[in-house]
Amino acid sequence: MDDTDHRLFPRLQRDWERLRHRPDAITRARSWGLTDQPVGDLDELLALAGFEVAGDAATEACLRELVLLAAVDPLAARLVLQRILPGLLAIVRRRNRSSRRTQILEELVGAAWITICEFDPRRRPSCLAAALLAGADYRAFGRDDRRREHAATPHDPHGFDDHPESSDRSPCDELAALVRATRANGATDHDLAVVGGLLEFGSPGALAAQLGVTPRTVRNRRDRITARMRQVARAA
Repeated sequence: MDDTDHRLFPRLQRDWERLRHRPDAITRARSWGLTDQPVGDLDELLALAGFEVAGDAATEACLRELVLLAAVDPLAARLVLQRILPGLLAIVRRRNRSSRRTQILEELVGAAWITICEFDPRRRPSCLAAALLAGADYRAFGRDDRRREHAATPHDPHGFDDHPESSDRSPCDELAALVRATRANGATDHDLAVVGGLLEFGSPGALAAQLGVTPRTVRNRRDRITARMRQVARAA
């Protein structure tokens, strides 16, 4: 991270520390009715949405409700941003290795906020956190990625004649479509969750620590679902 990014992350954390105990924020969060239990601070809702815990159907459902609320409630959007912050940092680390851009986290957080507020979770059957991260990454850096790919790829002037018109779908949409097709071909949600987990946490080791399993277990599941997704993509 550059100096701006180094300042931004602690500022986000300090902002969250203040916000999570604020009585007005807790009162508003209680009004959402996301849990039957009394909400003592906002960290409790973060955990219900899958923050630093193994994800399941219940955490996915809670995150979906928060994303729906985020369209009209900035507090819900801030909760979702905090929920995916580890994944945003993983994207920053990856892009710092391959990009000369500065202020990557600052750009990514801005893109993530817009993505969260505009996101329609009803279009995504599962892996919401991963879809939000992919959407934020694409919104922040997709144009530069396409420009680099275009500059690096030699083009045959006649090579486009017989090719169908390209899709307008974003990589996030393409990934969601491939996940749906792979599930329809018999893949389990258990295996598909690895796709979202790796997008969010960045490595088998980090995901394994979250799930309480060994990195080898995550790698085996990753290899299994990757092979299945390749088969589905080739058959499409």
